[in-house]
Amino acid sequence: MKNFKNLFLLLASAFCLNASAISKDPAALKDNDYIGEWGRLKLVGNQLSSESGEAVQLRGWSSFSTHFDEVSGCLTEDQFRQMKAWGANVVRMAMYLSDYGGYLPNSEMETVKMKSYIDWTANVGIYCMVDWHVLETTGGQSGDPHTYLNDAKTFFGEISSYVKSKGYKHVIYEICNEPDQKPWSNIKNYANALLPTIAENDPNAVVIVGTPSWDQQILDPVTQGKVTHSTLQIMYAFHYYACSHEGLLGNFSYATASIPVFVSEWSGVTFSGEGELCQNAADKLLAYCDKNNDGKQLVSWCFWNWGAKGDGSATFSGSCDPSNVTTTGKYIISRLYYILDPPVICCAPIPDQSLPTTREAPFDLGFYDNGGEGIAYHDENSETFVKNEEGEIVGYAVNDPANNGGKDEALNCNSGVSHGSTFRLGEYIDTFAYGQQWTQVPDISDNCVDLIGCFGPDEKNAGWYSIEKTEPGEWINYTINVEKAGYYKLECLTSLTSSDLGSFTLLKLGELGGCIVRDIEKKDDYNFSELKLVPMSKEDCEKSGKEDWQCWQWNQVMCNKKQAYVLFTETGTQTIKFLIGSKSVGDVGPLNFEWVEGIENIPEDDPLVTGKGTGINNVSVNDGAIYSANDGIISIYSEEAGTATISTVAGSTITVNIDKGDNNFNVAPGLYIVNLTTASNSKAVKVLVK
Repeated sequence: MKNFKNLFLLLASAFCLNASAISKDPAALKDNDYIGEWGRLKLVGNQLSSESGEAVQLRGWSSFSTHFDEVSGCLTEDQFRQMKAWGANVVRMAMYLSDYGGYLPNSEMETVKMKSYIDWTANVGIYCMVDWHVLETTGGQSGDPHTYLNDAKTFFGEISSYVKSKGYKHVIYEICNEPDQKPWSNIKNYANALLPTIAENDPNAVVIVGTPSWDQQILDPVTQGKVTHSTLQIMYAFHYYACSHEGLLGNFSYATASIPVFVSEWSGVTFSGEGELCQNAADKLLAYCDKNNDGKQLVSWCFWNWGAKGDGSATFSGSCDPSNVTTTGKYIISRLYYILDPPVICCAPIPDQSLPTTREAPFDLGFYDNGGEGIAYHDENSETFVKNEEGEIVGYAVNDPANNGGKDEALNCNSGVSHGSTFRLGEYIDTFAYGQQWTQVPDISDNCVDLIGCFGPDEKNAGWYSIEKTEPGEWINYTINVEKAGYYKLECLTSLTSSDLGSFTLLKLGELGGCIVRDIEKKDDYNFSELKLVPMSKEDCEKSGKEDWQCWQWNQVMCNKKQAYVLFTETGTQTIKFLIGSKSVGDVGPLNFEWVEGIENIPEDDPLVTGKGTGINNVSVNDGAIYSANDGIISIYSEEAGTATISTVAGSTITVNIDKGDNNFNVAPGLYIVNLTTASNSKAVKVLVK
């Protein structure tokens, strides 16, 4: 490599969960002293860590309030010991405000109770999260945390002063539960007003800030700016109910690459707390918290709820006695026991797709990689939402969906697709998006790939998927198995509405990556990348006797008005990127890769051989390549000198000089936006660094 620059660490990494004195044996969990071992928690980069800097993961229960009958007898020191014996190292104490005799009408009594909980958890050796449980308007409260700002200052001032007087290190402050109707800017202002009260007494404490729409818009701090404080350790809340929120896992995963996240409340049932356990969707969240796509962040969590509430989310039935554990309770206890070896995997396996293919068994664009937005794909839906002058989403860009069978064609987030667990939203959006759950419509546009089923040419629905709606710059990654290296002729199943105006390309990812499109007649012509579809003709459709929407036909994929070919220089598992060009293309059906020639005649200077690729994330071939070839490195290949800015998605930016040729920069794991500027070119690329 020409210029190896040890530039900076935008994000620190600490991923060793190694607390030697803490037993991993379920039979001995009751003897663990987590506070004694880990001490005052802090952030190392985005990772919640011990006082000595080791990564930790807090896992436990949230109470169902501190004053309802359903928690009577459930919040004692002995109960906290039972939690620890079942694997918990944290408990979240939900301090309701005005509901049914909460803090506001009983502030003195509730404050005394909270101090007792803090004392008891200290005695037991587990962490205590003090939750200021702001609720939505249906419970008689205001979803705006500003409504209770003065009360919050009084409460957190008293609690943090008590923590200081006792010398405690184990208290975490959650300053606003589920601020449901207000934009992120409102929550930031509230946090900035309240944080000095906590910092005055507990200056290095961990503080969890809620996010809009019931703690579901976890990307808002990423895209709209984080809360900052000179000493406090700021994290962000994400809430998840397995039967309702599986579609948000992509946003959750995306956020953990950029900000410290704490799942301060989640359960295995619906968002209402009712219903039966949705175990698969619950396991997916736990897998993301434990593994989270190659270990970006061990994410801590609290399960809702420790109480005998009489609904699907309750751990107990009747009373909080170990003999009265519900199905939900048994589930979470089993998950707490496993400690470091969870018996779940992140996502359902993608069907194996091998090359070469045939028209009868083509390459299906529906089977893209797991990982969600920014990792497995990048999707845009710029015309989906209506926004106000401040950019806040206020509705959908269509007429009343009641006039369209309850569905929004402009959204088109794969209502008919249910493959695996790759975060296709479908019925989730149809059920909840139209004011039935959210009063402020959340921005979930970037959490899907616009797929739709397509028909085969034999008058039968082949059960394949096509990409229906695209915008410039969208991309999707696919892991494939190349059984034969060499040149492949490329075909596509197209329809009457397949677009031949836009373009796409295919790229191989990795160190020896780049554009794989080739001209088999001029193998050394590497300026050959923009792929065009050939739509089915109206005449052919009419001859078939089918309805227009049923007309699909195998056609050549073209490049420079020639049959397009692609090149694979090696066999085995590899990842390719399907990238939309500067103009959108639609109704792209399954692809067929027909092997035509081996690799013996590949030119020695082919970019896929030399590694000086033809654009990792870009259609054009001569304006440089920006990618992550190795762990911890961003690589920029440029054909002329210039500058580049390397930014985290949260906004931290640095500008560097780029020399002609290879340029490599050490960074921490995370998602970056790289802007390359030279005298003749400017390009911006998202780069995921592992």
